[in-house]
Amino acid sequence: MAKTTSIPSHVLPLSKARFASAPTLSTTVVLGLIGLQPSIDGIAEMNTSISSYRAEYGRTAGAVVNIITKSGTNELHGSAYDYVRNDMFDAKNFFATGSTPEYRQNNFGGSLGGPIKRDKTFFFFDLEESRVIKGVTMQTFVPTQKERKTPGDLSDLCSDAAQAGSPACPILDSSALNKVMLGYFNLFPQSQYDLNGLGYYTANPGRVQNSQTLDARVDHRFSPNDLFFARYARNPSTTFMPSAWPAVDGIYPIGYAGSQGYGSDGTTTIGTQNIQLDYVHIFSRTLLLDLKAAYTRVNINYVPINYGKGVMDPDKLRMPNAHVQGLPITDELAGIGGPTFEWSYEGDGSPTADINNTFQYSGSVTYTRGSHNIKLGAGLIRRQLDILPGG
Repeated sequence: MAKTTSIPSHVLPLSKARFASAPTLSTTVVLGLIGLQPSIDGIAEMNTSISSYRAEYGRTAGAVVNIITKSGTNELHGSAYDYVRNDMFDAKNFFATGSTPEYRQNNFGGSLGGPIKRDKTFFFFDLEESRVIKGVTMQTFVPTQKERKTPGDLSDLCSDAAQAGSPACPILDSSALNKVMLGYFNLFPQSQYDLNGLGYYTANPGRVQNSQTLDARVDHRFSPNDLFFARYARNPSTTFMPSAWPAVDGIYPIGYAGSQGYGSDGTTTIGTQNIQLDYVHIFSRTLLLDLKAAYTRVNINYVPINYGKGVMDPDKLRMPNAHVQGLPITDELAGIGGPTFEWSYEGDGSPTADINNTFQYSGSVTYTRGSHNIKLGAGLIRRQLDILPGG
């Protein structure tokens, strides 16, 4: 017998969607990120509700996705698969330079289900591994070739040469340049080409993401009217987002790149675990009791690409008081921007730690009489948050 669990909507923003089943919420509270992503081989069927939710599906304005997971049967069944994508089959992004950006994707896994004791106890297990390396086309703005050759000469910012030296496009003497800011300036890569006073730099660095999905489930029939199942799910993932620009003396200048987002370069690890217990007692053909309990833990950690490398220390960029000894969170590349809409930003995002513990308990009684169906129940959700927000 299959039971219900849920995943958040991938169509609507995650902060507007949630897990459908009342006892198995697994989106995070503050960031609204996805918690569990069940393997496709562990899904029996699904449906999506976008309006007119039942009472137990409240607390959100987005979609509710209901998943019915697989369980074992009296017959032993299994599966194995491998899904492959490769850049040799893809067309090149319009803005990509050089060869087609690298793309390697492998999703492989399998499942196995069957009886432990015929007609009484059943098991189901699935495991899926994902390995993705994807070249991300990033187009950024950098100083023009003239601005790199003569630091302080910002006359390219004005289309009218007669305005050169004005406050809008100043020409600064080299002696007036701050050494720390000059160090930041030298982190910019060389412009690949200039157009209308702007320098352009496009790269296709590879984003790496590895993840795993594991589900283990046991169903037991105490009697024809007493049914129980327990399920454990685990979904760890690690994502490395590269810098848009190459490193200079061991410092990655990052570089804001539109869809990528400022300060998102670095490594993000997400560890999600869930356990769910469900007991059903059938009093009669018209009266049913359902008791559920679940625990979900989502642990998110983000570490910027320059974190812990002392890039602001005296032997590097030499910015006073930027790296406070004994305060590790300050050991990163401080964010700074050039002329608005002319140069892309440089700098790390702040380290982030977000631990979500969710304890859920619910019970319901369903009564059917003729064409009428009445369901009464109650649920308790207790959350624990331990968060160090980036910013």
